Amino acid sequence: NATTDIAVGLAEVVGGSYTPLATASTGTFVLGGLMRLEKVGTVLTAYFNGVPVVTGTSTLNSGAPGVHGYMAASSPTAYVTNWEGGNLVWTRQGIVEPASRSSEEPGVIYEGGCVIVASPCFKMWYTVNWTSPPPAINYAESTDGKTFSEYSGNPVISNGATAVAHGYVVHIGSTYYGYYWNGASGAFDQWTSADGVTSWTLAHASVLAPGTTGAWDAVGVYDSTVFVNGATWYMLYQGSSAGGACHYYCEGLATSSDGITWTKYSGNPVIANGSGGVGGGHVYQAGANYYLWAQTSATVASLPTDISLYSSPDLINWTPSSNSRNPVYERVLADEGVNLSSGQVADACMVTVGGTTYFYYDATDTQDAGHIHINLATAPYTLQQISLAYK
Repeated sequence: NATTDIAVGLAEVVGGSYTPLATASTGTFVLGGLMRLEKVGTVLTAYFNGVPVVTGTSTLNSGAPGVHGYMAASSPTAYVTNWEGGNLVWTRQGIVEPASRSSEEPGVIYEGGCVIVASPCFKMWYTVNWTSPPPAINYAESTDGKTFSEYSGNPVISNGATAVAHGYVVHIGSTYYGYYWNGASGAFDQWTSADGVTSWTLAHASVLAPGTTGAWDAVGVYDSTVFVNGATWYMLYQGSSAGGACHYYCEGLATSSDGITWTKYSGNPVIANGSGGVGGGHVYQAGANYYLWAQTSATVASLPTDISLYSSPDLINWTPSSNSRNPVYERVLADEGVNLSSGQVADACMVTVGGTTYFYYDATDTQDAGHIHINLATAPYTLQQISLAYK
């Protein structure tokens, strides 16, 4: 199922005139492989299964992408089965937290009060370690959102032999709150700190626990995202059940008046994904709507996952993106597991600074220690502009 001695070329077609830009021999193409064309500035790059195969330059700033193919008469029949074209919103910037720490689940805030670099800065809390030593929370800062300096006292949140993971940090008033999964109890604990770096304290244990037998979230609760609107605290979280629609994760809602005592919405789950799964990510408000960029699986399995967008006027009634289709952000690079059943992009976290949106997310080609890491993509638009456009 492979053909060899394949050449890939880049060209411009203006007014019917064909101008070659670059050509490269790629070796072997495998049936079912994914080809992708990317333009960043004047640089055109063609990828095959996430690996760059040819690069050229073009000064054209309008038009539409296309594809054509030809072969010798003696070649076996080959064809392009699917083709998508359109504007690329995101520019991938590469790895910001490495696989050597099994880095995942980023939570990022842009503000002052920085302790490692000059203020204001990007502050990131993220999970490290796969299984051993037990997962814990590291902290890092960056002035440009791309190059992060690690805190010398990492991890900033840990709990001995018990895993701390699958959570989120929110800064409210003079206190930083961390809602993290407890590997022993399976519930979310509430951690607090005055500066988000030092003296994190386990303030309240088991503030939100898995449901009882038969509930949609009976197997576990993970990946919280928390915010406050008025006098009400809101939490969206991922849950799973022993069977049924939420066997591979759904998204639920809980509310609180103090961030400690939480009440699950009686109509949970608020988002399901048919035979696949949906969960994780962070919720944002833009205009009159809320937006959740969540990881989804398209098949009867928890993997692979891409990132889909959902919108809601009330955090209860959610609608998937109508911009052609979900997912809106797919695995296209080798380190994201493009075309692999174990690949994943997940746990999206976004922040807009100076008109640019920084999109942090997990990426991995396989579910194992030393593979998962945190990537960054950027877009020259605000999060509200992007969300409204995708909606």
